[in-house]
Amino acid sequence: MIPARPLVATAVGLTLVGLLAGCSQEAPAAPAPAAAATSTATSTSGETHHEHDGAQATVTSELRGGSTPSSATPGIATPALDERAKVQDETGASLFAAYFLRVLNHARATADSSTLRSISVESCTGCRFYADVIDEYREKGYTTPQFVLQFTGTSIDAWDPASDYAKLTVTVDRPAYSTFDRNGSMISSDEAAPNSEFWMEVAWQQGHWMALEVE
Repeated sequence: MIPARPLVATAVGLTLVGLLAGCSQEAPAAPAPAAAATSTATSTSGETHHEHDGAQATVTSELRGGSTPSSATPGIATPALDERAKVQDETGASLFAAYFLRVLNHARATADSSTLRSISVESCTGCRFYADVIDEYREKGYTTPQFVLQFTGTSIDAWDPASDYAKLTVTVDRPAYSTFDRNGSMISSDEAAPNSEFWMEVAWQQGHWMALEVE
């Protein structure tokens, strides 16, 4: 098992902050549901690639956080976990990573970090950082209605079947977006970031996958 690399929870210290946040206080949101994966995974160590159809997924207005930039959109259904993501293998780990991003999108659109926290271990520094930022945005009334990450695929960088641990590189497309305050005034904006990558560590714990770390 490859140990998690140390993570500094600051906007400049996290690779994912630039991808998911864009500015020092921004938090994430994850993509529209990806289709089932086609996997070449085997229960051996070494790099394994998983290709997904997520690049063709359509972003709905619901996931965009609604048409009004001055408020989040509560009441959007929590993303469903694909049945294949409940399996204790590399494809299951890969599809859980896609689900994790959908939960990030949901959290950002609804200003509700509870599901994100529930699928992450307490020691996940990156997970906690994004959940805290989502909470901070809710308190300040900030919204990012155009921000929806599009999951496009994963590669398995490390897999330990003995401990049910996987380390993945996740690829996403991030659109251009703006951040608004509670009055609807734009306070920042960022350009699109296509084909962006970050890494994620997951482990099978008590009958399901959990996020160990993201960067």
